[in-house]
Amino acid sequence: MIPAVTGEDPRPDGREREVAHTQATPDEDRQELRLAVVMTGGVSLAVWMGGVAHEINRMLQGSHAAYEGLLDLTLSRARVDIVSGASAGGLNGALLATAIAHDVGLEDLRGARGH
Repeated sequence: MIPAVTGEDPRPDGREREVAHTQATPDEDRQELRLAVVMTGGVSLAVWMGGVAHEINRMLQGSHAAYEGLLDLTLSRARVDIVSGASAGGLNGALLATAIAHDVGLEDLRGARGH
């Protein structure tokens, strides 16, 4: 049975108890959630792939409470090892890989220019 999001943990006897909230677990004590991202081609899919890239980047940046909560609940940290794509998926994958390599959000790449 999955613990309730409210912070209560169901017990087999039907009673409920509060889940102890502890301080954040150090990164070295967390398990790695390692991802390999493959984005397909297709012009109309570029928008959807861009959304996927954006959400993966938000999870890695810890910029959304839902992702932060899930990673804390599972005592894990997310990492992307491989990014690949074809056509429009390749463009989205390249942007995601650039954001990951420079440890920035995808929205921060909008005004970036090469030197």
